Amino acid sequence: MARDSFRHVRGQLPAGDYVLLAQRAAADANNEQLRQALSALWLRAGAASPSLKRGAAAVTMHADIDAGPPQPPRQPPSS
Repeated sequence: MARDSFRHVRGQLPAGDYVLLAQRAAADANNEQLRQALSALWLRAGAASPSLKRGAAAVTMHADIDAGPPQPPRQPPSS
């Protein structure tokens, strides 16, 4: 699910490396909860919202599967 979600938004995200680490509570989350949490994380990472509406009426954060505050994208080394 995470790969598919990323595939839909990768063109809208700032350049950088993205690493997703699922917490144990994610194992108990249903698909809709995971989809919403991923959508919210992509928004926090800088993706535009229109393409994230894929059937979900609202994007909500679920504290039990939230990985914490977003980390800024890493900048490529300057030459």
